Amino acid sequence: GAFRAAIPVDRWKGPLEPQLALDAEERLYAASPGTNEVLAFDRSGRLLWARGLDDSGRKLAMPAGIAVDEARDCIWVVNAGDGTVVRLSPKTPASSPR
Repeated sequence: GAFRAAIPVDRWKGPLEPQLALDAEERLYAASPGTNEVLAFDRSGRLLWARGLDDSGRKLAMPAGIAVDEARDCIWVVNAGDGTVVRLSPKTPASSPR
């Protein structure tokens, strides 16, 4: 596709770059290792939610990779800080929009 827009995100400071994934509804998910969060944006760039916990309530630890699994209706996140892969539900955020 063609470039549509830039989304400025204050959280993305420092040497660690976010990893991005897009779902079928064009929601953009970003693994932000510098803030230990996963962020979700709608297609206009509005922040929908920010999560620092996985579905089981564990803190994210330098999330460095992200993938959308449409078949299982989830997001898989690689935690570089503790060497785990964790699951997030895209429909039920654990924290409120900021």
